Amino acid sequence: MHIQRVNEGLFTLNQVEVINELIDGYERARNFPEADKYHEYLYYLLVQNLEPDDERLQAATLEYADWNLEAFRRMIFHGEEGLALSSNLQSGPAAMLRRGELIPIESDLSGEIQFVPRAALQGSASMAPQMYRAEQLFDPRLNQAEDILDKFLESRPNDLALLERKANIIQLFRTQLEEFVSSNVIGSNISASSNRLTRSVTALRRGYTESRDSFLAIAEAEENPETAAAAYLDVADWDLLFDRPQRATENYKKAWETLRGAGYSSEAADNFLSPEPALFVPAYIAYKDTRQFQDIKGDLDIPYIGYIDVSFDKRKNGSLRDISIESASENTGHRIETRLLGLLRKVKIRPYVENGETQELKDIKVRYYYSY
Repeated sequence: MHIQRVNEGLFTLNQVEVINELIDGYERARNFPEADKYHEYLYYLLVQNLEPDDERLQAATLEYADWNLEAFRRMIFHGEEGLALSSNLQSGPAAMLRRGELIPIESDLSGEIQFVPRAALQGSASMAPQMYRAEQLFDPRLNQAEDILDKFLESRPNDLALLERKANIIQLFRTQLEEFVSSNVIGSNISASSNRLTRSVTALRRGYTESRDSFLAIAEAEENPETAAAAYLDVADWDLLFDRPQRATENYKKAWETLRGAGYSSEAADNFLSPEPALFVPAYIAYKDTRQFQDIKGDLDIPYIGYIDVSFDKRKNGSLRDISIESASENTGHRIETRLLGLLRKVKIRPYVENGETQELKDIKVRYYYSY
């Protein structure tokens, strides 16, 4: 790269191949801070060389947005502190949230959750502590990814793939707040068992509504029955994720009726909506401790260490109950079983749909394979 810069100029595109090799090598070595530097440099290099409407730059910009989401996941949920090297990731309310320096407080008047620095509560009582709204805690990486997607959506408002990417940003922030609130009970007036976030955080209410409206607009405008039904499923799954089971039921029925109107039999429509008994939804959302969250491609064969057999009942609202470990492979540790149980308590599973109506399903048995 140094020789290319000397011979061809600082911003020569001939560096791109080498940069991609460096990124790939650092990611394989799990040196994500170094990979992060070259992701940022690659994006900067292409911006210097290509016109805004160049397809290569557009593809690279979306890849940069995706990297920011992956880097955020690694930084927040896997403790990759080296990814917080830049100054805007080291200071400010978002960094305080990441370091656990805030306490969530729900206002008695507005019902809105706000965040107070722990240090301020331990200081002088005569000084009013700084209060932060959830919007102020939005991580710079998420902001950057959202800004990129919003610019694309200005010209492509019905691009489903872009909307699904943006939905992941909302859910990532929601997951971060959920884990933060549940682990910061001391000094807070919010119960760890309460599911109040969507109701009590304006940014989440707005994010849920905007994404839902966009998904629904695509479903209602789509002429192809299968594509329209799939879009209604996206809406219903999103409703389920944000604990709106009645809305979800209505859109599952719309998907089913759309297929029936196109000549599908009742059985075929049922199978379209319920392709498997324990389907994590929405499909475009990455849950913790899954291949998708770890950015492990679906076609990548990885050596699994063992398995755990689980049984549970599936409720109409997408949650599971009576979760029980039936058996496990030899040497499966207690921590692995605990991680799986924790995941199953948090995910949403698409309810069984029969003749357009959601049904409970009992005694589902699933084998989960694990690696680490």
